Amino acid sequence: MNKNHYRFLFQEESADIGKQHKTVSLINSLANERAWMAIACTLWYAAGFTEISLPENMTWVYAAIGVLFVFIGFPVSTACAAWYLHKDIPLKQHLKNAFCAKQYARIITAFTLRTSLITIGYVLLFIPGMIFSTMYRHVPYLLAEYPDKNPLEILAMSRKMSKGGRFFTFVLDFIIGLGNGASAALFGIPGYLSVWPTIDCAGLALYQQLKLEYDNRQDPALEPVLE
Repeated sequence: MNKNHYRFLFQEESADIGKQHKTVSLINSLANERAWMAIACTLWYAAGFTEISLPENMTWVYAAIGVLFVFIGFPVSTACAAWYLHKDIPLKQHLKNAFCAKQYARIITAFTLRTSLITIGYVLLFIPGMIFSTMYRHVPYLLAEYPDKNPLEILAMSRKMSKGGRFFTFVLDFIIGLGNGASAALFGIPGYLSVWPTIDCAGLALYQQLKLEYDNRQDPALEPVLE
């Protein structure tokens, strides 16, 4: 990705964000793993450093959070990604599609594989986790765009798509994480939620650019979006 791609991405990121976009971003932020991790960390802090009464065995609480994240957060994230790609269809319909039996099982499997690979990467040497994060960043969009592909095909496609743009993706995620963390630290939950429309715009623009480059590699006759 050259300097024109950087400019294109941040032009998209700063585009006008409507009320409906903000609503979907709010839902997506609550379904994101960072929100669930924040809940778990808050409970851990409350149990260890305050006198708030919590269950003695917090393992069950963390397990419940994990289960909710997997079985609710994953499909909701996919539905939000589908809305970004097809805004002419109401979010309610995308949610209905994500929770239907066939798509639901496919989404849960793909996200579980993705999350497991990233987690194992971080636990082992940290660097592999960062690489896996950039490789499988586009799984939600691909699940939404290709409802007939199985989870392994989705993961493989995301990995191939990321080729050539992994460093830029890492830099973007680092900037996003820094901004998100700073907003949350300074302004709490409102700060955390306020940056998500911009995060989603940047993520969508990145996906569309890498997807176009991937399609061009498959079919060289296609015209590039930027010169």
